Amino acid sequence: MGVYRLTQLQANGKIRIQINEQLAKIWGDVTVAVHGERFDLRDCEGFACQEGGNVLGALHYRLSGDECEVLSLYALREHGSVGQALMRRVVREASKRGATRLVLVTTNDNVRAIRFYQQFGMELEAIDRYAVQRARELKPSIPTTGCDGIPILHELRFGMKL
Repeated sequence: MGVYRLTQLQANGKIRIQINEQLAKIWGDVTVAVHGERFDLRDCEGFACQEGGNVLGALHYRLSGDECEVLSLYALREHGSVGQALMRRVVREASKRGATRLVLVTTNDNVRAIRFYQQFGMELEAIDRYAVQRARELKPSIPTTGCDGIPILHELRFGMKL
């Protein structure tokens, strides 16, 4: 593991374009649908994690009132501290800009993310049963099964005080 460099995403910057291409390849799209809204990540604030000239992951977020919501987090290497570095960076940015809470939503199938967020210090706050079925109306490309063949049905909201 080398030294990671965290950079803020710039509109139409080279790194953002590379991340958009990675997301399109990995997820088939650069949008997320969550709690009844669809977000185009190309328009969202975020950070990239780089090693050398390679982008290893990214995090997109939005600030709303006293909350900072993580809209997406991906790392090309699991267990390499990329996700931790990005989460620590968004906590610093959110705190600097006056947020008092960090929140995010993941789906019931994503057991690795559920474990990761709990280890980061976040707590499960709510389950929106069958929310993913509603999200598919906004983003039909959401698969019906996910990690380990688990049906993707529900949104799980995690949160923590900053």
